[in-house]
Amino acid sequence: MLFGVLAAATAAALGSAAAAAAAEDIDTVEALEELEMVAVNFYVDWCEHCRKSQFESVRSMIPKAKTKAPHVLSHYHITQFPSFRLMSYGEILASYDGPYDTESLEYWLSNFRILKNWTSTREFLELEGPKLMGIRAGAELVTMGVPFAYGAPEFVPFDVDGPGVIVFSGEPVWIPGESPNLRDRVARALAPPVTTYDSTFRAYEAETHALWIGTESDAFVEAAIDTKDFRSVYISSRHQRLVDRFGEGLRIIRRNSVYKTDVSTTREDILRFYDDFRHGRLEPSTTSEPDYRAPFEPGKTWRLTGDGLRRVNSSRDIFVAFEAPWCAHSRALESSWDRLARVFAETDAAIARIDATKNDVPGLEISAFPALYLFRKHQPPELYVGDRSFDALLDFLKARLGSDV
Repeated sequence: MLFGVLAAATAAALGSAAAAAAAEDIDTVEALEELEMVAVNFYVDWCEHCRKSQFESVRSMIPKAKTKAPHVLSHYHITQFPSFRLMSYGEILASYDGPYDTESLEYWLSNFRILKNWTSTREFLELEGPKLMGIRAGAELVTMGVPFAYGAPEFVPFDVDGPGVIVFSGEPVWIPGESPNLRDRVARALAPPVTTYDSTFRAYEAETHALWIGTESDAFVEAAIDTKDFRSVYISSRHQRLVDRFGEGLRIIRRNSVYKTDVSTTREDILRFYDDFRHGRLEPSTTSEPDYRAPFEPGKTWRLTGDGLRRVNSSRDIFVAFEAPWCAHSRALESSWDRLARVFAETDAAIARIDATKNDVPGLEISAFPALYLFRKHQPPELYVGDRSFDALLDFLKARLGSDV
């Protein structure tokens, strides 16, 4: 679970300090533009996930609101439901992408606070552990999982030059708000040389990860101290799902591609491996289930492996769902996926599924499950980012494939 232990701890800490106040119904964009800070639930009546959401029971120091007004949803380009946003005077500061249960939502909101006076600033600075202070900038960083305070320069006991973010992890670090790759720069400032993988792992994000899977290694720690462009992570062998996925040893992960080495016994070995990666001397490894060469049957969903997709993706158009067996959203997609297969039974297009936890497709960005990609013959794969309803999926395929089914 993404939030796990931290969410439970947050619920206990909130106690009775924040009441589970009802969310205010909002019907206009203008009403949102009048609110200094608000957590908003964008929903629709027909959405099962919206009905199951526990947003109403969330205790929060930040006011809550909800809206299903079509013109408000359209104004903010909301197409997936429910969608939770942290907003100020009508501007979206941060989006939420975690579970919908009370504890997880409370954990998300508990990390955000507003600096309204010197008392609130002092209370924030007294918090133990890493934290972030945004000076009219960086509010989207609240999703990094550490306490985040947002405010104006007059309530900050530092000399700051315009909007930006102060990172508190050791000595304070100032990062200008207009910095390219602001999130990555903040992540590097937050992260210790080696992070131990546990329930808080996503607290600090980075583009490239060096993983040491197995027994702890002093050489890995020594190499991490000299490596500023990776996030170094130690993963115990008890995390069997990750051991099964990557194997034990040293791995580099970047944008869903995995790079492996079996020579990593010394600090020098590890740094040499890193240098080969930086200079493009390594090829990503690929993991695939055995290619059982399941035949394509018109009207049925095609079960593929990574090797199977590489073998057939130039022979026909294929719409692929990259799934995880444990993902509820993947299971919810199954009926629409099977229905699409039946609709396109008389064409040469295929509707396929791949277990993304057991099969690699180098170069694809799979940041959430299910990830939907259309592989058209002799064209780069296209990530589908629209609504997941059957009608929306059908309209997308008809437009891309020029089909009149």
